[in-house]
Amino acid sequence: MNFKGMIPAAIEGDPACSMQVLLRNILVRSNFVPAIRHSIGWRGLKNVVGSVEAWTAKVRGREGVYGIFYLDVEHKDEWITGHFGLNYFPGAEEETVELYSVHAGLIAVDSVYMDMVRNFISHEHLCDLFNIGIIDISVNMNEESLCIGVHSVSEQRVISQNGVYVLKEGVKAEAVPPGGVDQALPAYDLSFDFYEVLASSFTLHCGEPPTSMQRIRYQGQERRYDEAGLSALERAPDIFGICLNLCYGKASPPAQSNIYDRNEANAVDEIIWRGDGNPPLYGEALWWKAHMADDMKSLDKSLLGIDERPALIVVTGFLGSGKTSFLQHFIEYQVQMNRFVAIVQNEIGEEGLDGKLLDHDYSVVEIDEGCICCTLVGNLKVAIQQIMESFQPDYIIVETTGLANPMNLIDEVVALEEMVRFDSVTTVVDGEHAIGSMHEYKVAAEQIAAADIILLNKTDLLSAAQKEEVELKVRSINKHAPIFPVVQGNINPAMLFDVDEKKDSPVFNKNAHSCHERHHDHRSDGLSSVKVDLPVSVDKAVFLNSIEALNGSVFRIKGVVEFTGDPLPRLFQYVSGRYEISLYPKETCDEKFLIFIGREMEHSHLLDKQIDIITAGSASS
Repeated sequence: MNFKGMIPAAIEGDPACSMQVLLRNILVRSNFVPAIRHSIGWRGLKNVVGSVEAWTAKVRGREGVYGIFYLDVEHKDEWITGHFGLNYFPGAEEETVELYSVHAGLIAVDSVYMDMVRNFISHEHLCDLFNIGIIDISVNMNEESLCIGVHSVSEQRVISQNGVYVLKEGVKAEAVPPGGVDQALPAYDLSFDFYEVLASSFTLHCGEPPTSMQRIRYQGQERRYDEAGLSALERAPDIFGICLNLCYGKASPPAQSNIYDRNEANAVDEIIWRGDGNPPLYGEALWWKAHMADDMKSLDKSLLGIDERPALIVVTGFLGSGKTSFLQHFIEYQVQMNRFVAIVQNEIGEEGLDGKLLDHDYSVVEIDEGCICCTLVGNLKVAIQQIMESFQPDYIIVETTGLANPMNLIDEVVALEEMVRFDSVTTVVDGEHAIGSMHEYKVAAEQIAAADIILLNKTDLLSAAQKEEVELKVRSINKHAPIFPVVQGNINPAMLFDVDEKKDSPVFNKNAHSCHERHHDHRSDGLSSVKVDLPVSVDKAVFLNSIEALNGSVFRIKGVVEFTGDPLPRLFQYVSGRYEISLYPKETCDEKFLIFIGREMEHSHLLDKQIDIITAGSASS
């Protein structure tokens, strides 16, 4: 058993601190590898700063947030036991909130409720109102044994002797009648869902399943309180206290203390299992097999359904389609789900811009000086290796330039199979300009043909008839990919991707595509780019007049500019005659520039003339 490596060396000298560190070690280590944490059941974890160890967590199967915090430590026989309070904070819309007391329910619908939950250890009344049980972690250094237990009641029943009244529109209304039930919470069921995930984490790091199990049920009690707030306990024949303990190592579970109103002397039944045959209870619980995920090179992980490779998504779409907006929403969603996104990004031209516009937690590897179908072919493996050396992402996004043909990445993706699992080619389509782009630029049509998922963006700019026309055109090119109409690239990623499911791609698994065939790319369409540096501010009127004078000779312009009299950098985006000026998402930008993309940019006399006007305006200002 990997026992001593888990236990802080100072446990006998400072047991209170050591038990808190032990909990921290288990939680952090279990959440370090994304695939393992997800398979065990963790859905989010955050440390809460306070005078004692405290954490908020989300687990599989529950909508709300758990809170676990240190209470105290006790010595009994050869065991040192740390007691940790366990809370459950339901979501305001969750049905479980109706089972809490009226007081707790009113707090749960308050606008500041979730802010309080994030720092629950500083709000003593939250710890009282939303407590559901106790987690015990016990260590026996002499026997090299460790035990984890959960203690709760089948129902937390609270009776209000005088009833509960609330104000509704200034009028006193009865919420609970005198002698009625103010709370009827299935506390043990709530506690068990957290306990199973935590116990599975202990199994993972002990490197073996529990060697013994004990469950004690004893007669439970309900609590009654009067108008003065004084409460008393009364035995309730239909309520049971439940203590469940799992032990790792040689020793039997430790003797129980009387914390949490337990009275094992009145035990209704006790079940003890010491490794002989199959356990009589909880035979399907993950804690019996979670240790099999510890050997990263064995096939044991497949028993847990674990595929540790990050999902690889290729995001493509013609110039100005809205790929960056889609990525913003995608990253924000994954951050909320406690997932990490890494991005391999490149742009045609000498300067990357889109990576600077993403403002969430992510890692970006930028590959500039050309488009992905030219520069990145042969370099994608290096870029992903660079990411994997520093991070363990849940997703890797390969964002192609707007002029890339994803078909040219077939060889690269096949070669990456050991490191990543391919999810899809997701193509973002500019609904407003899609038909013109497909007609004029073959690569725009081939991006659609390559897609496993199509996001028809900017549908707010289309009439119903125009939207139908675009969808029919897209469908004529790609008959298999689902089409999702979106605005500003905003769609719930759960509708498109699942980090736990491996998809077979219609593109990269088609026999029709030769792994060595060279597909159409932007060079075949005569598309190229020119970068213009704007080191000083420019006159806004001169700038816009020059842009409008291009008359469609340039398809796409993007960059960062600073206008005379305006100290803040501005993001400039131009697609097919329509432009947008917005505040640059960061306070400063060291380099101001524009990237012009169109046909035969190097030989465009009109572009040269307008660039001269813009830069002359820069110099004079």
